[in-house]
Amino acid sequence: MLGRLPEIAWPTQAALAAEGRAWCRQAADTLWDRLTGSPIPPADTLRTAYVAQHLSVTACRYLHLASGGRETGADAVLAAELDPEEGATVFEAVAVAREHRPPPPEPDAGRDYLRQAMRLVGMVAAVL
Repeated sequence: MLGRLPEIAWPTQAALAAEGRAWCRQAADTLWDRLTGSPIPPADTLRTAYVAQHLSVTACRYLHLASGGRETGADAVLAAELDPEEGATVFEAVAVAREHRPPPPEPDAGRDYLRQAMRLVGMVAAVL
């Protein structure tokens, strides 16, 4: 590693929150496009799960960092920022995207992942 970590200035919470809000706007646009665009083929559930979990985890990262956290690993951030019951769909999307479990047989599962990610991104933007 070049340099020493203590010499690297950490962004302020206000700067992290501002970056998080801008990122959430872009994520909401991406999710809206996926939800309202062409129908998602049932075979595309894995890719859709990946997009949904990636955007959900990144939104939670911004929330975690803006509130003073320093951990950025997906599992740690989700554990810190999401209630297991309320975030059940996000946790399921993470497991499917990582191929730790098979995609659900329901053809609309990918759309559910995207809807939950959209809700989460909106909540994070409102809090930031």
